[in-house]
Amino acid sequence: MGKLHGCVLIAGTGTIAYGFTSDGREARAAGAGPVLGDWGSGYGISAQALTAVVRAYDGRGPETVLTNNILDFLGLASPDELIGWTYEDQSWARIADILPVVVESAEAGDEVANKILHNSVGELASSVKAVVQRLALSGEDGKDLFPLVMVGKVLEANQRWDIGKEVISCVTKTYPGAYPIHPEVEPAVGAALLAWNAIASELDGDLRAAA
Repeated sequence: MGKLHGCVLIAGTGTIAYGFTSDGREARAAGAGPVLGDWGSGYGISAQALTAVVRAYDGRGPETVLTNNILDFLGLASPDELIGWTYEDQSWARIADILPVVVESAEAGDEVANKILHNSVGELASSVKAVVQRLALSGEDGKDLFPLVMVGKVLEANQRWDIGKEVISCVTKTYPGAYPIHPEVEPAVGAALLAWNAIASELDGDLRAAA
């Protein structure tokens, strides 16, 4: 109900892990943007898939069904056309829209796509672990309970290759006290609760000062 304690992992076009403790300490990991390494994000996954297609076409990487699947998705005839498509509009969100194609290719058994998704799981989990360690959210023995809020299209559990589930599995191997929360309300509701708590805290302080 608007109390800050635990860790949130956001993975959409970009990604960031952010943690809070009940005594007011904060820490973050990732969230530096696509150039500096939002690996595990929708953009990061999709960019790696595009790179894999180019490498396969050049003969520098293994063949992958990502080639045909991405070309069909984008309406392109050849991997040569990917260069023009990529640089005519360098919007991060535009590239991140390829994410479902990567997931579908992995579900179909493509080794390259599966490797990309497994790497993304590792990156997202490492961001969470970094925040948990810095804030000691799991306590001295590493087993204290703390909420891990999962937000963003990358983490949505609507396909067989469930990235969010894999991230939770990876995190709980190190921190078994982490329990996932998938928000059922819009972020604006959380913001309203935080504002309410802030106002209530100020009013309480004023009343104490006046007493």
